[in-house]
Amino acid sequence: MRIRRNEGYKFNVIVSWQEQVKAVQQGKLSYVDALLQALSGVNLVHYRQRNSIKEKLDTRGSEMFEDALRDLFEGNEDSVAFEEIVSAIGGNYDVLGFLFFLKDPNQYMPIRSDMFEERLRLLGIDAHLSHNCTWKSYQQYNGWIKEIYQYLQKYMNSSVQLIDAHSFLWVVPGLSKYIDSDLQMVEHNKFGKGIVVGFDRDLIKVKFGKETRSFEKQDCFDRGILRLIPAKISIYDEDENEIIVEPEREPEETVIPEPKKQIQRLDKDTIEVNDELDNQLIHDLDMKTDDVQESDSSIASYMGIIKPRPEPVERKGRSVYSRNPMVAGKALTLARHKCEISVDHPTFIRRNNGKPYTEPHHLVPMAYQDLFEVSLDREENIVSLCSNCHNEIHYGKDALKLVEALYTARKDLLKSVGIDITLSELQQMYC
Repeated sequence: MRIRRNEGYKFNVIVSWQEQVKAVQQGKLSYVDALLQALSGVNLVHYRQRNSIKEKLDTRGSEMFEDALRDLFEGNEDSVAFEEIVSAIGGNYDVLGFLFFLKDPNQYMPIRSDMFEERLRLLGIDAHLSHNCTWKSYQQYNGWIKEIYQYLQKYMNSSVQLIDAHSFLWVVPGLSKYIDSDLQMVEHNKFGKGIVVGFDRDLIKVKFGKETRSFEKQDCFDRGILRLIPAKISIYDEDENEIIVEPEREPEETVIPEPKKQIQRLDKDTIEVNDELDNQLIHDLDMKTDDVQESDSSIASYMGIIKPRPEPVERKGRSVYSRNPMVAGKALTLARHKCEISVDHPTFIRRNNGKPYTEPHHLVPMAYQDLFEVSLDREENIVSLCSNCHNEIHYGKDALKLVEALYTARKDLLKSVGIDITLSELQQMYC
């Protein structure tokens, strides 16, 4: 992949623009004239959009555009300048991206909306750039370029700049000739190697054999739960010397089966503190009902998103883990606010939202969070129970029968968020 050899002209564009800015500052050129010169002969802006600029300037005049350019390079905040330019020349995305690239190539990249939308989707990013010339859309686009830059920077032994990530994206359709499929592979510390089948700013979807799992991308990469498996890549430096980049791989480790979890009986104080947090969750859920109602329309199914174990907090001298009432509320919604032991169990209607009253219960108790590398505070681990069943599972003689019934119904959902536990281990937590 000849990134610097074939795409290095972009560095020259910046150098040339800096000279033109000096001419503007000396009163020899206007910003509009400098831009028209910079646009001449570069493929960073489609020729139709270059011609469109000239036509609009002939029709509307250049004064408003000149003021907008001066604000961009000398004055206003970037978001304000973006809107001023749109007002002056319309939503010409190619030209807007080119202007911001000229202003700060360490932060902004050129854009060809239809072309880069297609390339981003080849990488599994659900991009919507065409006919969407807004500051928010442009910021999102630059965010994706920066993510690509971070990956290249991490796995290449040579210097990498943001413009290299832009060039990498530009040549994505031809990468199959130079890069094997390992570029889109990751390794999970529990599930092993998998193939990336899609991702966006927050989530990454990975296929392990026949199963596809979703992860919160930033947390998983930051904590080392997921690791990219990069491929060997050929690039060329500024002197056109070929550099074979093959990132160092960690030596293969012998996979040792995970030992069975040692379920120890909790002491009285730990049980008491966790009971208080569970009761607080039910109270908080009532207080935040309106917030949960607002998100009901977006709750369609369990997402299977693996989250790393959160940091503990101190309470009454014990390390414990917070419960999120929004997560619990979504779990009740997914259960249709019915008891999961039996949908026929009687309940009553909540005063504040008109929904049947049920209570959230973490099937794998939060008190045992330390035994897991992933978060237990997930919708997949929270069951909806009527008040009677909730009390029975905590204090009843036949509690283990309820645990078994719930585990049988939930074991696949538990695995989907990385909660690996046997029925025997789970029942020990209730003894």
